[in-house]
Amino acid sequence: AHVFTTLMTAVVYQAHGLDVVAQDVASALERVRGTWRIYPIVALVLVGAPLFEECLYRGLLYGLLRERLPAGWAVGLCAVLFALVHEPVAMLASFGAGVLLGLLRERTGTLLAPLALHVTWNGLFLGLALSQVAG
Repeated sequence: AHVFTTLMTAVVYQAHGLDVVAQDVASALERVRGTWRIYPIVALVLVGAPLFEECLYRGLLYGLLRERLPAGWAVGLCAVLFALVHEPVAMLASFGAGVLLGLLRERTGTLLAPLALHVTWNGLFLGLALSQVAG
């Protein structure tokens, strides 16, 4: 998932002439602030990444594990894998988010609740990044 998300991000950044190697979200947003170019980045962060990750981790992977394991094990393993594809500095938070998203998936039996929370989570971090750019 991280590779796919990174590639999607790289495509969007490259299409807008941004340096993908050393680019963080705040500096990417700074360079495209006030132009239409900000919209694909926002769409990727708010919709693309959460949709892909939820379908992969809480959809496909969780479904396969849950057929063979108790819910706690399936949630925990998915959370570990989810954390491993995120940046080292964010692994602990990603693991916690993965557990919460997995529990929502188990409790509701659908991807809608974890997807909504994931979009909200990414939206909060995007809002922080945008506030750094604006401030």
